[in-house]
Amino acid sequence: SFRIRMQPLERARPIVSATTAGKALDQTLVHLASVSGYVRDAVFLDMVKTYSEEKLVQLAILGLEHEDPLVAGAIAEALGTRKLATAVKVLESALGKQKSEEALSEICWALGQIGSEASAKTLEKAADKFKKSFRVAGDAYLAWAACDPKGAQAHLSEGLDSKLAGVHIVCLTKMVEVSEDKALVAAAAD
Repeated sequence: SFRIRMQPLERARPIVSATTAGKALDQTLVHLASVSGYVRDAVFLDMVKTYSEEKLVQLAILGLEHEDPLVAGAIAEALGTRKLATAVKVLESALGKQKSEEALSEICWALGQIGSEASAKTLEKAADKFKKSFRVAGDAYLAWAACDPKGAQAHLSEGLDSKLAGVHIVCLTKMVEVSEDKALVAAAAD
């Protein structure tokens, strides 16, 4: 049964590889926007395994602002999976332009996976900028605390002041991971 489920993906791979072999980034965007999950998965695997760092960053410049959150999210995820520190500025720029919460959350997670000092600073800005969005602010706090626990610690207590219960819970959960004592004091103050 696993083989039967994998057949469409296996059929999609040669098509995707043939059309992206010419390094046409616009064709990659077309495939990422495909209605077929198999085609999107094949493109994602191709991006992660075969694209050069330069090509992936160029694709990010073109696609992180895409109106389809699956396209922007897949590109962000590929950057995070590859831990491309050279893409932090492109991801930061996309945080200011992308409208989809789903794509913005993927961008936050990609920055967290990269884990550099620059990505931590960008996540700090994102947590503040999107404080009215539970999903994006929560993901920014989680990713920030994952890549820079000490740096995020002071700001996690600020998140406890959020009127959004989800952000409050995320920040308290991460505080426990960073410092149980401070988390207990913060929880008791509520």
